[in-house]
Amino acid sequence: MIPEDSDQRITVSRIRDAAGRHIADHVREDRLDGDKECRWRLPDGTWGLNGRKLQELPLYGAEQVSTWNADDLIVLVEGEKARDALDRVERGKNHEQDEEPPGTH
Repeated sequence: MIPEDSDQRITVSRIRDAAGRHIADHVREDRLDGDKECRWRLPDGTWGLNGRKLQELPLYGAEQVSTWNADDLIVLVEGEKARDALDRVERGKNHEQDEEPPGTH
């Protein structure tokens, strides 16, 4: 169990299927010494995957597949941190497109 009073950084990535159902959490603990530990937790709080194989889990972000257009560029990256960083970049681009050019208001 991860201690709650720890100075270590804990990141929980929720794994959902294409319909948005919560399948599992990937819990990453970054330790102060630079090491990390990754574990799985089921929606009911049980640690582990209860015999389910990793290959059976949906990819992180799979719930967004239904919003993609057939002509969208799809980029696959390894790991939740890389996927979240790419998502932040994409959201930033969309935000910039929504902004009015200077001097138009």
